[in-house]
Amino acid sequence: MNTIQARTFEFSVDGLSAKQLEVHMALYNGYVTNFNTLMPQRAEANDPRIHSELTRRIAFEYNGIRLHEKYFENLKSGTDVGAKFKHAAVMSFGSFDEWKADFQKVTTMRGVGWGIVYYDKVSESLINTFVADHEIGHLSTCEPVLVCDLWEHAFSVDFLPNERAKYLEVFWKNINWATVEERL
Repeated sequence: MNTIQARTFEFSVDGLSAKQLEVHMALYNGYVTNFNTLMPQRAEANDPRIHSELTRRIAFEYNGIRLHEKYFENLKSGTDVGAKFKHAAVMSFGSFDEWKADFQKVTTMRGVGWGIVYYDKVSESLINTFVADHEIGHLSTCEPVLVCDLWEHAFSVDFLPNERAKYLEVFWKNINWATVEERL
């Protein structure tokens, strides 16, 4: 039976409190618990409708786990944008600033979900996109290289729900560009 072990992330983020990070980690651990609970239930489900619904739910929990892991990995105070990512941004958008402006538009859209910069291995280019639910809307053949959690749980301890812009300022200051580079 497939099970997932929750990972531990030891980090501090300039601008986000320890309490905010603790709350966010608890939510991540909930996805792991839910995934591990649902897998045996699906294996035992004899009713095709129940099996089908559990399969959909498992995809939500699984992607919730993996997207949070990528998000936590790409947070670290004070790193510089790497040459490889800058080059990919220039090739895909004309300049790093144009890429950043486009991604900022994605992350300030109304709604909850994820701002994701994908690397498309086929076209060898970056694609900025918004994914509302964990399991719906991901781009096939693309690798998420930069992930920004836009659900309120990512910032609501430190900022009001309508203060996403303040959270995004913190996010931009704390991108672990070395991790982003590794994902390209």
